[in-house]
Amino acid sequence: MKRCLWLGSLLVFVFALGACTPAAAPATPTLPPPTPVPPTVDITRTLIPAPTSRITPTPACETHTASTEISASSTEVAVGDTVTVTVTLHNEGCAKLGLLKYTLSMQPEGDAALFEPANPPPVEHSLAIANGESDTAQFELTAVASGKATISASVSFEVHLGYPGPAYWAGSGNGPLAITVRP
Repeated sequence: MKRCLWLGSLLVFVFALGACTPAAAPATPTLPPPTPVPPTVDITRTLIPAPTSRITPTPACETHTASTEISASSTEVAVGDTVTVTVTLHNEGCAKLGLLKYTLSMQPEGDAALFEPANPPPVEHSLAIANGESDTAQFELTAVASGKATISASVSFEVHLGYPGPAYWAGSGNGPLAITVRP
């Protein structure tokens, strides 16, 4: 006899002596009726409005404003005297200024250099100054010949429009400042 077994939708034959008699297919299970869904709730009535911010947003800063001052400990010196030239950068804008590089340019009336060093090396400050702040660099010059010279100052710096964010190079300058060297 042959037997036929139903497993789900798969018919499995088990052979034995005799005729094949298919087993009865299992009854289709009945599902309970669906649970009714409650009516849709309007959640906008239960939302609590976000608190208003007491912080005033800072306007975007798109450029810089800076000024430079130049001064000397004395505008009239004798040969052998030392004069201190002070250069001050004022940040008057909204952006931070960084990587400051101060440079002096000296122009004697004649061909001979009046000060040593004749070409002072730049002074670099690896810092950032915020709006309303200032930074100062000083140059020590020794008078080596008599005459008159004009001195100008320039400061180059990086303008930071946010951290992290875009930046660009800019500069500011001032002068000339006249210094007389007596024999």
